[in-house]
Amino acid sequence: MTRTYEEIREQVGTISLGRTLPALVWVGNDKSLKARDEWFEQRDEFKKRCANLAENVGCDPDKFWTNGPEKQLIGFTPLDPDNVDKALRPDANTLGMWVPNRRTKLGKYLAKCMDDVNRELGRKFPKGIEGSVIIEAPGGLRNCFPTAQIMRDRHVVVAIGADPADGRPGFDGKFHIDTDLYEPIPVSWLVRLSEENSNG
Repeated sequence: MTRTYEEIREQVGTISLGRTLPALVWVGNDKSLKARDEWFEQRDEFKKRCANLAENVGCDPDKFWTNGPEKQLIGFTPLDPDNVDKALRPDANTLGMWVPNRRTKLGKYLAKCMDDVNRELGRKFPKGIEGSVIIEAPGGLRNCFPTAQIMRDRHVVVAIGADPADGRPGFDGKFHIDTDLYEPIPVSWLVRLSEENSNG
């Protein structure tokens, strides 16, 4: 460890624990702040371009749909459900979401535009965090994705529910975190941070 608990507490601020404790936790160092800021710039541009696409097909620019381990644009919410652009069709599985109608020329073009936005800007995490760990779980294999607390004025906190170096059968080593940018901290520190925040 290159930082003390007190330094980490100052850098990360308020922490909220999920329902279960992670197996591993990292906190971004000062070198990671550039990647964090670039990620926010990309997120802002992502939202702007999603809103523009929504407006171009008569949809609510504030209510587009995203999904997946990566932040991906997947659909729109029409401003007038009774008069919807021909580029769209209702999604069969999600009430209220409309998706590109690939049977029309406009729908194919809209789908291409969405793919471009997702490829260029649809990233869930800042640089240096990618992949997941596939683990054995009841009922079969499960994809264990990292989670992160990303705030504009704080260091990024990253956690994952399984240790890819554990060596247990079923683990897949596709999760990667750049240790030049993120330093591991004890899970007990995360617990302390959460308890201190909840106590006031």
